[in-house]
Amino acid sequence: MAEKRFRHPAELSELEIEKYVYWEIRNDHISSSYQRMIVASIDKFYSSVVGKNLNIRHLYPSRKKHEMPKYLTKAEVKRMFQSITNPKHVCIVKLLYG
Repeated sequence: MAEKRFRHPAELSELEIEKYVYWEIRNDHISSSYQRMIVASIDKFYSSVVGKNLNIRHLYPSRKKHEMPKYLTKAEVKRMFQSITNPKHVCIVKLLYG
């Protein structure tokens, strides 16, 4: 797609669009947000202007799974419960960690 610039968009296949996106990733070292923007723009253009629905969802970058860090072990939480003497504080801590 990059080397044949002046073809009509309806003539391009999904494979050529896929090659273009991978070419952008490889040569320009684009970020995942920019890759997402390129794929969304191409998809929107083809569905709105050309009237052709493309199956290019697999080109969206996968989101990384974010996990909450584990700060306290079970033994540390139990030790914390035992060290608190104020009943109000015990109630708050048990609501948070219990």
